[in-house]
Amino acid sequence: MRIVRGLLLAATLVAVIGGGAEAGSDGLVLRAVGWYKGTESISQSGIRCEVPNISNAIADGLYTMGIWNTFGEQTIQFPDRNSAFANPCGGWIQAWNSMTQQGITLDRISLAYRIGGARRFSGAVSQRRGWPTACTQFRKSTAFAGVRLGPFDPTVPPSSGSGLTNAAFVQILPMIPSSVFFCLREQYGLLPPDVYTDFPLIVKARLKGYADNGDSFTSNVIRYTLNLRHTCGNGRLDDGEDCDTTASGTPCSGFAVCVNNTCFGDPTRGCNTDADCIGTCQPAGSVEECTCTY
Repeated sequence: MRIVRGLLLAATLVAVIGGGAEAGSDGLVLRAVGWYKGTESISQSGIRCEVPNISNAIADGLYTMGIWNTFGEQTIQFPDRNSAFANPCGGWIQAWNSMTQQGITLDRISLAYRIGGARRFSGAVSQRRGWPTACTQFRKSTAFAGVRLGPFDPTVPPSSGSGLTNAAFVQILPMIPSSVFFCLREQYGLLPPDVYTDFPLIVKARLKGYADNGDSFTSNVIRYTLNLRHTCGNGRLDDGEDCDTTASGTPCSGFAVCVNNTCFGDPTRGCNTDADCIGTCQPAGSVEECTCTY
């Protein structure tokens, strides 16, 4: 009996790799290898990202940023190609086709979200299965792709730029959209700092594609963890914050020094006196709550 089972398993693997389609073997055919990022160069002149390939890809999968802002830069989406603190060169999934006779065209990437250790917020936030009930409509999202993975044939030159003909790197932009951040801020952003200082937002991704003969395949699941810091709204003036108060309209003086008719620290603002450089704090709960506006 053991010999028969072994032969059946071997026959199944041969069928899958050779181009067959077994319903229970999708994870062996279309494979999500993991999360990666490209080499990045961040300077005053801009952000430059290199598209990852087999030889230069950097393992990704864990990142930390503020739920409101990070060192003064607002949290809008993730990754954010325009923010040095939002992993601008990250969020790439390496996809792999194991069949030797058929290619696979990626159709979509399904994303699902949950809060790690959500039970600690049960007394303050209505939740279900690790996610706030008020944000249920944002718990899942879909990113669409049109990338082709060639057959696993080392003799065929790669065409995707990945370095292998049967592999490709696909950047998920955004992996976490603005709607998710906005809803999470509404639910968790105003909780006192003694409740939490940070929490992990876990992203679960799964690929779906179609082989040349029309058969559909779904990949294994890979996870990404974004640790969100709770700084803005906690009553403390933390790194990168100009404000952190519940009083709307409170003066803030991040650049309240006038030098040669220019506000110190902000050369785009003209002034006659120091008073011209004083801004105001925004209402608690707004996206710009901890930013001094003029």
